[in-house]
Amino acid sequence: SRAESDAIESQTQWILFSLVLLVAGLKSWGQLAITTFAPKYFHDLGLAPTIYGAILAVFMGGSAIGGVVGGMAADRWGQRRTITLALALSIAPLYFFPIARGLWVYPVALIAGFFNGAPHSVLVTMAQKLIPGKAATASGIILGFMFTSGAVGVYFSGLAADHIGLMRVLQGNALIALTAVAVSLTLLWRGREARAVVVTGD
Repeated sequence: SRAESDAIESQTQWILFSLVLLVAGLKSWGQLAITTFAPKYFHDLGLAPTIYGAILAVFMGGSAIGGVVGGMAADRWGQRRTITLALALSIAPLYFFPIARGLWVYPVALIAGFFNGAPHSVLVTMAQKLIPGKAATASGIILGFMFTSGAVGVYFSGLAADHIGLMRVLQGNALIALTAVAVSLTLLWRGREARAVVVTGD
């Protein structure tokens, strides 16, 4: 019946919305962990504030550029594909970011920031589409969730740093990105499944 079809569609949309929130939260956690702990880490290595300030500026600049390019890529190749690919490509630079030395740290920071930031605008747009007629509410939910999950995640990263050190915690951002990739693959699969249901009418 029409009512059953609408109920299934609504349930599917909320499942997809939850997956989008989870991906966004993990991405935000990784980014905030770097901006929070990288200055302390590089300071302990003996770098001057001007140096690690520049490193963080490159990382955040890369994130900003990635957000623009990610939006353009999503318009061309699809939102879910862009999110999954960007997060997958962020794993290696996030892992090598704390162990890169000399001038190598700058391109690594740029690439890590670029691919970490690429899904940002795409995730917000996806959230808006999944709650038709309530784009502002969807934006508020996902942005609030990003900030909250990032803050909570950083707290746990800090607890971990007390036991295993900042370098391993910063490298652990690669694991966070890998987890986000796994969730985004689920998002990709569930999105295709939902489209198939709509087409077949099952």
